[in-house]
Amino acid sequence: MGFIQMRLPKRIRHRLARTKRLEEARQKHREWLESQGLDKIKVKEGFGFEIPKWEPDPNLPPLGNKIPVGGGVKNDIMTRLKDEPEEVQQEILRKARRTAPAYNKGGYQYITEDAELNSLGNKGNK
Repeated sequence: MGFIQMRLPKRIRHRLARTKRLEEARQKHREWLESQGLDKIKVKEGFGFEIPKWEPDPNLPPLGNKIPVGGGVKNDIMTRLKDEPEEVQQEILRKARRTAPAYNKGGYQYITEDAELNSLGNKGNK
């Protein structure tokens, strides 16, 4: 396969036509700038300002992501797994491995012993 080089067209620059009316408007604008004292303004090197670093006000109440909800204790079976007897731990872990998505981007469902794994999550087989 060969290499083909194509000539890309130059970018066309559209310029305003040099009409008498345009020259008069530009002259009038220059005179207005001079009358306002804006004709000799030059932008300094490093012009602008530095954005100050934002710090939250300590006197304001805490935001929603800082307020503890429900006492801050996670009430989950897996967090309390070590407190259960050994047989119960094994059964919990066995059932935890038998979950699958119920539908696309949806919640999880428990897979029973008699469930057919090929049709799991299909709408037709409820």
